[in-house]
Amino acid sequence: QVDVALFEIGKGYGRDGETTREWWRLAIALTGAFDPPAWNRPRRAADLDDAKGLIELVCRRLGIGRPEYAPLADEPILHPGRSARVLATAGGATVVAGLVGEVHPAVAEASELRGARVIVAEIDVIGLGGGRARDVHAHAPARHPGAERDLAIVVPEATPAAEIAAAIGAAGGPDLAS
Repeated sequence: QVDVALFEIGKGYGRDGETTREWWRLAIALTGAFDPPAWNRPRRAADLDDAKGLIELVCRRLGIGRPEYAPLADEPILHPGRSARVLATAGGATVVAGLVGEVHPAVAEASELRGARVIVAEIDVIGLGGGRARDVHAHAPARHPGAERDLAIVVPEATPAAEIAAAIGAAGGPDLAS
């Protein structure tokens, strides 16, 4: 199996009711190993969280707030249980909107992808065509680094991950970083 991680920035065209629309979009595709095998871990295939992490990185680099995700079940090319709508706002305006998910197995089979899991995203980023990423500012590491905790939470399978993240954020207090 081939390992692929690629992106494209280009114009999208479509109809919005009776009018045509043109927009700048960012497309992402991932398949294969995202973490190569090592002596202490097996090969890890790219998954939906990897694509969401890339979208969050783009938003952070453009100075946009963290995007929100909502389950998506009506997009025929994406797996209904492994796809989401993406939305981020800044200053009360929507600045990032799109879709992220795993290609539906029937679509992958029809495209002769031979059982490969393919994760894709297409997001409309307002200002992407003429925007400028913020300058990178380096900060000295903290003298006393933060402590990391791994949480294992048992919830009903139907509970959206966003609800769990919101509950952790609300209960975490001011010391919670992420």
